[in-house]
Amino acid sequence: MKYRKLTKAAGLLVCLNITTANASLTSLGNGLIYDNVSNIDIISNAGLFNTLAGGPNTSTSFQNLVSTIISDNNGVIAGHSLSAAYDFNAGLSWYGAGAFVNYLDQTNYDGYSDWRLPTTNPAVTGYASTNPAVTQSELGELVYNELGGQSFSALSSGNNANYNLFSNFTSGVYWTSTQDPNTAGNYLTFNTYSNFQGTVVETLQTGSAVIVRSVVPVPGAVWLFATGLFGLLGLKRRC
Repeated sequence: MKYRKLTKAAGLLVCLNITTANASLTSLGNGLIYDNVSNIDIISNAGLFNTLAGGPNTSTSFQNLVSTIISDNNGVIAGHSLSAAYDFNAGLSWYGAGAFVNYLDQTNYDGYSDWRLPTTNPAVTGYASTNPAVTQSELGELVYNELGGQSFSALSSGNNANYNLFSNFTSGVYWTSTQDPNTAGNYLTFNTYSNFQGTVVETLQTGSAVIVRSVVPVPGAVWLFATGLFGLLGLKRRC
């Protein structure tokens, strides 16, 4: 009888671990979502900059945040002199987004200092319906495969239950860290207005930023090994 109970318990643990390993998005609490396909933690607030700014660009809180970000970057990022009027005012330029990421690193946001913009690999453009390689980018994978986004449709109007794990998605351009290999000064972006992966000049002033960090996944085999070891140890104690 004891052996049967132990076997059931071990089997339940195996099932739980397999479920955990196969779940694509997992809420980690504290405003973080884990995507086990791209192996990234994602800050669930897709409008984090605006949230931290605490008001419109004319507010004191907004201006104080931008001033701190510029100061933390010594006024320059990637050889570009940061400007409150051009890199943060109506949204984030690519430079503003990068400076904001550096600010999050320096302030150890959520306990981490390795935040970054999503990557796009391969550097392709288009919609998933016409170019499936779009889903190989981190934002393409998230929007199409995890949030139920549809080609030619705004993410806000076409999504699934996972969309509710996130807050403050806007219909517009989200920056990646991947340069356009064909056009100097352009970066790959993901536009949630129509779920289009494209390329935009780095000085565009109306962009937004989903912030992520790379994580090292725990392979499912490790979970299974640990569960099996636990079961054997329990069995040994009862023999």
